[in-house]
Amino acid sequence: MIDISDDDVEQAANNLNNHSSRTVKQNNDLDILDRLSHKHRARAFWRQFGYNELLQVNEILNISLSLSKIEHDEIQNNNIKREELKNRIEDILKSEGYTSSDLFHGNDIQPPIRKNRKHNKPNRTHTPRKLRFMVNIFGKDFYWSGVGQTPLAFRCAYIEHDSVRDTYTLPEPVDSLPELACKKIPAEYTEHAKAILERGKHAV
Repeated sequence: MIDISDDDVEQAANNLNNHSSRTVKQNNDLDILDRLSHKHRARAFWRQFGYNELLQVNEILNISLSLSKIEHDEIQNNNIKREELKNRIEDILKSEGYTSSDLFHGNDIQPPIRKNRKHNKPNRTHTPRKLRFMVNIFGKDFYWSGVGQTPLAFRCAYIEHDSVRDTYTLPEPVDSLPELACKKIPAEYTEHAKAILERGKHAV
């Protein structure tokens, strides 16, 4: 085998490039890979180079082939090891009475199920709030839990009696029942309620 250095390889590559630039111009319509893959075209292509240049090219190709073989062998070895590991796992499962499919579809081991949170939320039972306040105005009793916007009847009572919410606190909270819900002010008292609210604005 010819002893060839990196400088020789680089020189051979330069010679090939220079020589190719002079001779390959006549065949610009053909791709180099197409020529090398065809027996007669490849022979005609290599005849463009001298004997020493072909020896150097052969050495470069041998080096490339060796490197490619090493990579190919590594891939093959990894595939063999992977297959051996797979067989070992299957043997262990078989000795325990399982198969590889039991890892995900057995009776004891189930695959994880991704739940759609939007449609699988547990139904929450709404517990009505306790009623803690009661005011008597416009000839009716109005109840309120104390949460949320102040009902119109309570706002009118605050102004009419110059009072605050705690004034109408019930001794004991009562359950929220439909008949105790804070109803609207009767229609006959609508104008009266508006007048009270207007008076409250001027008082402020």
